[in-house]
Amino acid sequence: MTIDKIKDISLVEYLTDLGYQSHKKIGSNYWFLSPLHKEENPSFKVNSSTNLWYDFALARGGNIINLVQLLNPDMTMHQVLVALSNYSETNQSPQQSYQPLSDQRISHEDDTKIDCIKPITNCYLLAYIYSRNINVNVALKYCQEVHYTLTSGKTYYGIAFFNICGGMEVRNKYAKRCIGGKDISLILQTNGQQTMECCVFEGFFDFLAYETARLQHDELLTMPLPMDCIILNSVSNVMKALEVLNGYDIIHCYLDNDAAGRKATEKLKDALNREVRDQSVRYPDYNDVNDYLSKHSR
Repeated sequence: MTIDKIKDISLVEYLTDLGYQSHKKIGSNYWFLSPLHKEENPSFKVNSSTNLWYDFALARGGNIINLVQLLNPDMTMHQVLVALSNYSETNQSPQQSYQPLSDQRISHEDDTKIDCIKPITNCYLLAYIYSRNINVNVALKYCQEVHYTLTSGKTYYGIAFFNICGGMEVRNKYAKRCIGGKDISLILQTNGQQTMECCVFEGFFDFLAYETARLQHDELLTMPLPMDCIILNSVSNVMKALEVLNGYDIIHCYLDNDAAGRKATEKLKDALNREVRDQSVRYPDYNDVNDYLSKHSR
């Protein structure tokens, strides 16, 4: 289950299932007694349009992942995501999940305005996916199409891949950028069941290439069983991934065949008391996983 789908879980429904009842509703705002502390007057607001919460007594807020982290301080990030994935599978129907507004803004240093997020239909983006030798159904499963406007007034579109902080990596044929904050992405591949092993990729196109190779039954590249996947979205995010990676016994690194990729793998080996395996040996003659797929499948 992807991070963006986890964040789509309705906060109002989730709090209700935990036994918290809304005391009043004003427009899109639901007011609850805070689940984070004792109080007599409701100070905990959930906006059903943005699917975000804010606790006025504590002067803090966030999304459903942030809330579950605060409610369960002993849980790791991975355990929180698994718990929410399990909850979504067993408690929520598709119509209960939050649907993003077309005019929702994502905080960014240049105040990028998100015009819409939708399934990928743009013919140029689909052509770009094909040019990278990615199976289109894989791309449609894990990515979306985003249209956005910069403060200059210029509008753009691209393939969006969400990270755990709510930001997104955006790609098209001509450019790549990050909107809403740089962070890692986590894909739970096993219906919410925690696995003992995981795969780590540098960029999301490497992850998409790996999933495409799995569909092609490429045993030279892929693992025999599905595994959770962590996408760094930049080797500079290696240290951010440690909390999630500590939830696994064996980590398979599918990083780039360059100095930065090798250094990132060594950092993980040094920082984790886990078995870290360098899987770049599976594609020694290629720059990365996507390069392997593009040239090896010809």
